Amino acid sequence: MKKSDFLRGRLRVPLLSGSLFFILIPGGCDESLPSYREPSAVLQGKVEANYILTSSDNRVGVAVTAINRYEESLEGRRVVTGSIEIRSKRKPELRKTLDVSSVHLVYARFHNSQTGMVRMDPGDSVRFLVSWNLAGGDTPGDNEFLELFSYYIDPTCPGPPPSPMRTIAFRETFILSGELKVFEQVSPVSIGPTEFSFCRISQWVPPNACLSVDQRFCVTQ
Repeated sequence: MKKSDFLRGRLRVPLLSGSLFFILIPGGCDESLPSYREPSAVLQGKVEANYILTSSDNRVGVAVTAINRYEESLEGRRVVTGSIEIRSKRKPELRKTLDVSSVHLVYARFHNSQTGMVRMDPGDSVRFLVSWNLAGGDTPGDNEFLELFSYYIDPTCPGPPPSPMRTIAFRETFILSGELKVFEQVSPVSIGPTEFSFCRISQWVPPNACLSVDQRFCVTQ
C-alpha cells in the first residue's frame, strides 16, 4: 500500500517524514497547493490500570489506548510496538517494563484480524491490555517490587491462629509511562505519565467468608 493511500477522507493525505501535507484533488491548472501544516497530534495515548483479585488472579491489568485526534481517517496494516514502564513513586529505582504488541489488542472498531488492517475514523480508538503479575514474574526486579509492600492483618477477616486468613498491604503509588506505535506511517505516541495506586491483598477469600476489600479506603503508610 502506498503511503498516499494511508489517510483517507475527502482528500488524500500522505505522511512524509512524520509530517502531513494536503494534496488537492486534480482540477483547474490555476489551482495551487495549500501551505504545509504541522499537526499538533495525530494519535493521542493514555494508560489506565486496575487491580484485579479473583480466585485465580492477583495482578494489575494495564490498558493502553491510542485515539485518533486527526480530522481524517487512518487506515493501514497495524505495526504495533511499544512498552509501558511501571515505576515506584516511593522508590523510583524500582522499574518494570511491560511490552505491548498486536497480541495484546482487545478492541478496534474496524479491524481485520486476518490481514491485520486497521481503520481509525476521527475519534476512534484502539485498545491494548497487558498484565503485571508481581508474584508470578520471573524477570529481574520482580522480587524487589513484592518486597515494596508492607502488610497488616485484615481485622475484618480473621483466620485460625497462628496465620491470618488475609493480609492487606499499605497503599503504594506507581507512575506509568511509555510509548506506542500503531501504524508504520505514524510516529509513536507518548503514553502518560499517569499515577496509579493500590493496596495489594495477600490472597483471595470467597465473599461468603469475608467482605471484599474496597480499594478506595486502603491505608496509606
